[in-house]
Amino acid sequence: MSRRRKKFSIPAVKKWFSATAGYYQRKYAKTWASCRRWTRELLRLRDSNQSLGAEDRRKLPAGLSYINPIFWIMQSGAFLFRFLQTRQFLHFLAGLPAVFGMFSPLMLEIWLVPTEQQLVARARSAYRANAQAEDYATADFYLRKLAALQPEEPDHRLQQAAVQSKLGNEQQARGVALRLMRESGYMPAAEWLSERQFADFAAEAIPSDESWKSLEQILEWILNRQPDHIRALYMRATGLMVRGENSRAQAVLRKLVAQPRGNFGLALYSLAEVELDLDNEQDARAAADQAATLFLQAYTNRQLVMPDFVRLMRCLLLAHREVEAVQLITEAAGVHPELQDELRELLLQVYLGHSRRLREQKIRTTEDVALALDQITRAILISPADPRVTEELVAVSGVREMSDNVLEEQLNAALTAGISPGTVHFILGTREMSKTPPNLAEAMVHFELAQQHLPGMPGLLNNIADAMAEQPEADMDQALAMVNQAVKYLPDQPAVYDTRGKILLRLGKTLEAIADFERALPDRQNPDKVHEHLAKAWEQAGNSQKAAIHRAMVDELRKKNAARSATDGN
Repeated sequence: MSRRRKKFSIPAVKKWFSATAGYYQRKYAKTWASCRRWTRELLRLRDSNQSLGAEDRRKLPAGLSYINPIFWIMQSGAFLFRFLQTRQFLHFLAGLPAVFGMFSPLMLEIWLVPTEQQLVARARSAYRANAQAEDYATADFYLRKLAALQPEEPDHRLQQAAVQSKLGNEQQARGVALRLMRESGYMPAAEWLSERQFADFAAEAIPSDESWKSLEQILEWILNRQPDHIRALYMRATGLMVRGENSRAQAVLRKLVAQPRGNFGLALYSLAEVELDLDNEQDARAAADQAATLFLQAYTNRQLVMPDFVRLMRCLLLAHREVEAVQLITEAAGVHPELQDELRELLLQVYLGHSRRLREQKIRTTEDVALALDQITRAILISPADPRVTEELVAVSGVREMSDNVLEEQLNAALTAGISPGTVHFILGTREMSKTPPNLAEAMVHFELAQQHLPGMPGLLNNIADAMAEQPEADMDQALAMVNQAVKYLPDQPAVYDTRGKILLRLGKTLEAIADFERALPDRQNPDKVHEHLAKAWEQAGNSQKAAIHRAMVDELRKKNAARSATDGN
């Protein structure tokens, strides 16, 4: 047999395996014996060559005996045994308390020292008690203790922020909440902080860009993590409404009311206001109707909260439910006589709002005009000298669908109710000016009589100046002074700018007249006349292209009016 075959034979493999296994077996046995010997030597109690003293020849422990727990257990047992063995029976019984006293520290520690859960429960209870007693300094102490016991619990830090706010350390409190929000992403901290920022933002008469920016950053942080967060969406929409960004507010509110829990009264009320501002009257009415229904579910006249009640009345007005609003105000006045003044003012606003809606709607019927007159009559009975009532009566009297006979009856009723004769002549003069063509001579007679009764009335000054602007030989400087006084008291009325523009155009101040005519463009009563005046002004300024644009607008508006009149006639 060759050498190679012998090397890889079965007997050779067995021999190799036996030798290898024996080697590792001996090595394991040697290691195990060493570990046993080391452990035995460690635990064995040995005596040294040193004794306790000259007379006491007992040996001291040696080696590692002092760190051996078995040594101390054995020594304690030996001590107790010797102590009890050297006494008589009575002494033995007397010594038992001393023996048990050796274990009293351990027993007291086990019995008296509280666990961590007990410490947390006691600190939390103490914090709540002091917070209810408004002892916020002590409450802050226990919150710090809770934070030390449970450093991983973020709610303790948020409660610290609330307590610091109660103590007057507002900036420190917000800093704690802000750090907690950024470091741990704790959503309640962001919610608490956003509520504080929103309260500051709403309290400002004119909210600053800085306060809005800080609030929007927190709201953005919340909405990035919870895009459907109801409260954050509502605060953002409210902030945008305050800043006049109604288009953005509309998008946020529509997203909010589409949520299952976002369809609440305040959100729908805000949406109605935004839609109305954006001239979406149908959407505004639908949202206000839903909001009014929700508010009515929570309303009780026994516990009347005026801000909520005023909001409810506003929703009913926007939803064209004025009759229901009047009924609720009347019932509330019977239950709360102490609120008579506030409720009378609210009832007056409802009557005026109802009249204004009927007067300004695009399609008016004779029934609508009659109802508007009824509402303004009721308003006169409440407060005949109120300028708002007078202005609405003037506006209603200028409605084309009202006949002269009906107006005369209405004015006689107003005189009987206590309205000023100057107001009556003012209305009659305005009526004469609204005719086609205007009866300027008759209008000026009424205006002069009104001026005798009500000198300086802004609407009267404007109408007199307007009548003078149509007269070829009138004093335009005097007319300009009168209309400037009217603009001072009525800066938001487009009609006064139209009047001043006509006067300035006659005085040759073309560019100033154009600026005033452009301010008068929002006038809903006579937009075609404003465009006609602008066309004339641009023609006088030498810009025929812009003049042509406004003439085209005049033709388009008059065609729409003619088509609407034809539709109403059918």
